[in-house]
Amino acid sequence: SRLLLMASQPLGREAAVAIVKCNGRRLRGMADELRADKGLVLQALANRDCPAKLEDAAPALRQDKGVILASLLHRPETLGDLDEKLRSDKDFILAALFVNAGSLLYVPQELRADMDVVLQAAGNPDLLALAAPALRQEKEVILAAIVGNAAALRYVDDKLLADMDFILVAMHMNAFALRYVPTWKLNKTVVLAAVAQGGWALQHAPQELNGARDVVLAAVQNPPMALELAGEQAWAAGGAVEQLLIEEHFRA
Repeated sequence: SRLLLMASQPLGREAAVAIVKCNGRRLRGMADELRADKGLVLQALANRDCPAKLEDAAPALRQDKGVILASLLHRPETLGDLDEKLRSDKDFILAALFVNAGSLLYVPQELRADMDVVLQAAGNPDLLALAAPALRQEKEVILAAIVGNAAALRYVDDKLLADMDFILVAMHMNAFALRYVPTWKLNKTVVLAAVAQGGWALQHAPQELNGARDVVLAAVQNPPMALELAGEQAWAAGGAVEQLLIEEHFRA
C-alpha cells in the first residue's frame, strides 16, 4: 500500500526538520547521517518544549563547542557531563554562562571562586549560594545576585547596607528588592528609586510612603495599574489620584 511504501522510504532532511521542530528528542531515533547534520541538530536542541539532548547527536558533534553551547540553552545540566578539560576552560565557561546562567550549578568549584565567572551568571537566582564563600560579600556579586533574586539583599551585612549608593543600585537592579531593605534604611529616596524601576514595588513601600504623591506618580509610570497599590493618602484631596485625573483631563 502507499502507506507501507512511505514508511519504507528513508527519512528526508526536510521531514526530519519538521519532526525535530515538534519534538527535539526524536533526533535520537534518526539515521546517523541526520544526527551528524549540524543544522538539524541545532534545531533539535533549540526546541523549547522538548529539546534534544547532546547525546542524541552523532559522536563527532558532541565535541563541537557550538553544539554544546546550543545544548546548554535549555539543558544546563549538559555542562556537568562534559570532560574535565572543557569544564576547566574559563573562556568556555564564560560562554556557557552567557547562554544559560543556570549552568553555574555545574561549574567546578575552583571557577566559582573566579569573580568574572560568578558575575557572568548574573540572573541566576541561586548565585549567592553557588559562589565561593569568599565572594559572597563582594558588592558586585551581591548586585549580580539581586538581578535574579531580590531576596539576596537579606544576606548583606550592615556595613554594605549602610552604603546608600549600593542600596540605590540594588533598587535599579531589581525593584522588588525594596521588600528586603531594612527599616532603618528605608526612606523616600530608596522607595522612589524602586518604584521608578518597577511600579509594583509600591506594595513593599512603608505605609507612610506608599500614598505619598511623588511616590505614587513615579510608580504609575511603569505600569499605570500600580495605582491599585497606592495607600489612602494618594486618594485624599490634592493627592496623587487627583493629580492624575487633572493631567488626564488636560490631555483629553
